Amino acid sequence: MKPLRAFLLALLCLAVSACGQSSTPGAQRPSPAMEPTLRYAVTLSPLNASGVSGTVRLELTGDMLVVTTHAIGLAPNQTHYEHIHGTPGGAVSCPTAANADASGMVSVAEGLAVVGPIAFDLQPYPQVTGTTPVDWSQRYTLSPYYRSHLTPLTEHVVVLHGLAYQGVYDRALFVACGPILAV
Repeated sequence: MKPLRAFLLALLCLAVSACGQSSTPGAQRPSPAMEPTLRYAVTLSPLNASGVSGTVRLELTGDMLVVTTHAIGLAPNQTHYEHIHGTPGGAVSCPTAANADASGMVSVAEGLAVVGPIAFDLQPYPQVTGTTPVDWSQRYTLSPYYRSHLTPLTEHVVVLHGLAYQGVYDRALFVACGPILAV
């Protein structure tokens, strides 16, 4: 009887020690409810004499990114691109007057040399209908690729685009930029 009890006790210990483990390391992730929410803030400063300013809030919980933007001074009746720029491990910042060309404008090429490539495209873009402040919010489910290339978010900037220059609206021209800071 003792060998049977010892066998059952060993079997029970083995079963209990295996609880909650996966046969594949890393296969289980905590549920989103258990993951902390990381919060970030951006203060948008005007570029190219646009007069555009505003704030952006970002909240990252697991693979869910919520972006809330408040912007003032965007050109009415136009589409304004909004992107997160930068590369993992890269040093990025927002363009300054020192990055402008002879006309005083920061071109798209000059701006990209400072902010880096688009890391995440924040579509759908806001359709600005008037001159009043614009508020919009979007929720994105990040793929593992985007999650790994966006974190840490503090190595990125947010850029708003879209400005009339010499009488022609250019959706790509930088109008505001701000670094992403943890809060």
